[in-house]
Amino acid sequence: MSGHRSKYIDPDFRRDPKSKLFCVRCQKDIKDGQSHLFVCYEFDTMSAVHPDDWEKAMEAHPAAFAILPIGKDCAKKIGIQYTATCASP
Repeated sequence: MSGHRSKYIDPDFRRDPKSKLFCVRCQKDIKDGQSHLFVCYEFDTMSAVHPDDWEKAMEAHPAAFAILPIGKDCAKKIGIQYTATCASP
């Protein structure tokens, strides 16, 4: 899938999250009230899509993407420019 900017997030699936809200990159639980961001996750490439391209990417292949939470530390590692503060651009 092309036509959008993306960045590989290098996920770590060794953790087993205990809650339903966890970081897509490191799998750590995000506690209530803890600050976090969102990424448009592309399943095929395990990448974060740039927020300016979310709509275009999801329109073309809606089943290939999901808007998922990411912790602030992990967001800094992939690049804040690939995150958004809310679940929709």
